[in-house]
Amino acid sequence: MGDRDNAVPRTGDFEEERRRIVDDYARGSYYRTSADRACEEESRGGGIALFAFNGESMCFMHVLLNALDMHQKGLTVAVVIEGAACGLVPQLLDESSPLGGHFLKAEAAGIIAGLCRACAAKAGTLKEAEARGISLLSDMAGHPSMEAFRERGFAIITF
Repeated sequence: MGDRDNAVPRTGDFEEERRRIVDDYARGSYYRTSADRACEEESRGGGIALFAFNGESMCFMHVLLNALDMHQKGLTVAVVIEGAACGLVPQLLDESSPLGGHFLKAEAAGIIAGLCRACAAKAGTLKEAEARGISLLSDMAGHPSMEAFRERGFAIITF
């Protein structure tokens, strides 16, 4: 028996509840998350830069999924691969891996801003990244500068 078999149909008029939620949101009487702030900044003309530091493949998969989703919905997106995430380069370049497939889509969409030069060197993935032609970012003592993205109007979300 599936979830639909147990579903209870909603009845009634929910317009008043919907209007209250919209009004609360408009007044700002809700908890604003970093994603809310990033989307608000992006709507003012910049973009959203997703800085991926975490080296866990599951976390990075969510970076790629969210970046592709935002891009598909018309937002300007830049994925910056930093820190321990630079160690994922072999998986990202393996077209048969789940990460590799999504990375290829993000790369084709032009939303991979680049990889931290210093961290890629430390992780031992610099040569692979260079051979693939991934942009190496190093404008802040060998690392990508978040401020450089902010200056260009990007909101920053870190993973």
